[in-house]
Amino acid sequence: MKRILPILLFFCVIFSLTAQNNHVVKVKFYGGYIIPANVYKNLNTKGPALGAELNYEILPSGRYSWEKHWGYPTLGVGILGTDLGNPQVLGMMLAVYPYVNWNFVRTDAIEFGLKTGMGAAFFSKTHAANGGYVAAYLSAGLNFQFNINKNAAIALDLGYNATNNGEIYLPNSTMNMVYGALGFRYRMGSSSYSYPRISRADNLPYKFMINASVGAGFRNDKRDKLPEVQSNVHADIIWKTTNCYAVGPAIDLGFTPNGMRLGVALANAFTMGRVTGLIDAGYYVYDKVAQNNGFKGFWYKFDPNETDGPLYLRAGLRVRIFDNIFAQVTGKTHLYRFDYIEFGIGYSIPYSTARGSRFGGRTSRYGYGYSRAR
Repeated sequence: MKRILPILLFFCVIFSLTAQNNHVVKVKFYGGYIIPANVYKNLNTKGPALGAELNYEILPSGRYSWEKHWGYPTLGVGILGTDLGNPQVLGMMLAVYPYVNWNFVRTDAIEFGLKTGMGAAFFSKTHAANGGYVAAYLSAGLNFQFNINKNAAIALDLGYNATNNGEIYLPNSTMNMVYGALGFRYRMGSSSYSYPRISRADNLPYKFMINASVGAGFRNDKRDKLPEVQSNVHADIIWKTTNCYAVGPAIDLGFTPNGMRLGVALANAFTMGRVTGLIDAGYYVYDKVAQNNGFKGFWYKFDPNETDGPLYLRAGLRVRIFDNIFAQVTGKTHLYRFDYIEFGIGYSIPYSTARGSRFGGRTSRYGYGYSRAR
């Protein structure tokens, strides 16, 4: 705790220097419990994980169409420090993660919502469950706010988080934790703030979109080896069904040191301005890696110690950089095993239904719900 608090206070001062009336700071005491699954049963994780968390949030402005599409969510970034319940064995963890908070209930006295986020976790030690100092960090939970006045409130969070290094280093056992956090929330800035009035948003300007990307990452299959490069070529065609969701077929062509894989998938895209959340569910119609290990057939029984299996789930974020070019980070996992974390770049061709539009080009740069709402 003595190491964590000065770091959080430093960030709190930095944030306050640029605060506006829709900026919020939350400081909370954090307590969690590592679920004793797999190897964590043998690491004496019975004690509570104690720490502190700092959140910096931006309340919705109502100026952008994507805010209306998603019901005016709050965007934030969290910095969490915890001793993991046993710092002598597990070390300390510092996590930094952006998140989105959806308010389901908002009254003068209480607010209630759902918070989901994804970022990175940094550890001070490696051990028998986690062989690396860096891991992906996922968090989801419920948050409650008990308002004292328009600026101050008591904040309470209840949720779940998980860390996984994505098979870059072995061993790699996912650390699952349930947690609770209690603290103080303060809205910054001198002028008053009012939540935007609910109004109708403009429709997204495209009917369907073609996306193509290339990416690569690292994976380690054996403890006595260094991580090896894996790469993937991805393409999808997604149709807009609502102003924040599109769906369609996708194809993945993966290259590993042990062979090539060809997968088909159902692509799901959740659009929030320049950022799009990706969730693809797929199946390998050709898997040279599995064939090399003696597993053949369209739907084969497999040993998770020998191969990943035919099903895969690909999830991540796509961020539009400029015009139609985007960067993305995704994680691919299977029924029993994590695959690898992939970093890539790609190009989108939106077919716009707006007058005078065309594939790509200048007319598409204002699409995807990036424009300010009228």
